Amino acid sequence: MLFYFLIFCGIGVVVGKYATTSKNGFLLLIGIAAVWSIGSGPFWGLITLGELLFGFAFFKFIISSDKK
Repeated sequence: MLFYFLIFCGIGVVVGKYATTSKNGFLLLIGIAAVWSIGSGPFWGLITLGELLFGFAFFKFIISSDKK
């Protein structure tokens, strides 16, 4: 469980770093979570979305604000 948390938070950070806009990044995260929910079920898709959004928000609000 911790492994998946770290993986999906890491993917969220990477998407936050390379997405051109926040809207595009958010839509990409929704797509990743939707694909994951097809294979693992809707509950795990929602959990995955939360982990992805956590990594995305961590990058946008913590890491990006330190560089300005």
